[in-house]
Amino acid sequence: MKLTTPTEIEQYVLTPYIRKELALALIKRGLTQKDIALILRVSTASVTHYVQGKRASFNFSLEGIEPAADNLVGSRSDFYKVLAQLLKQNKQNGLLCKMYDELTSVKVDDRPCTGCKEEKLCYD
Repeated sequence: MKLTTPTEIEQYVLTPYIRKELALALIKRGLTQKDIALILRVSTASVTHYVQGKRASFNFSLEGIEPAADNLVGSRSDFYKVLAQLLKQNKQNGLLCKMYDELTSVKVDDRPCTGCKEEKLCYD
C-alpha cells in the first residue's frame, strides 16, 4: 500500500500499532486473547496476529501504553476513548511525523510537513 498522507499513516499504521501494543500489554496482565479481542474491538485472529508479530510489526516508541492497559483492565474503560487519548498523545509528541517521515513514499519537497508542523495540523 502506498501511504501518502499523515491521515493514512494514522489509520493504517499508528492505530493498528497501538492495538498491537495494548494487546501485548494486556497479555502480560493475564488476559486471554478472547478477552483482549472483546476489549480492543477486533477479532481473536487479529490478536493472535499481533502476538505472533504478523500484524502491525513496526518498531516505534509509543507513550502511554502501560497506563492505558491498566485502565482497560481495571475499569474496563471504553476502548475508543483510550484509543483517542493514545492517538492524541502520540501525535502531540511527534510520533505521527516520525512515522510519516519513515514510511511515506512522497518526496520531501511534496510533503505537507512544513505547514503541518507550523499549524500543528497532524496533532490538534
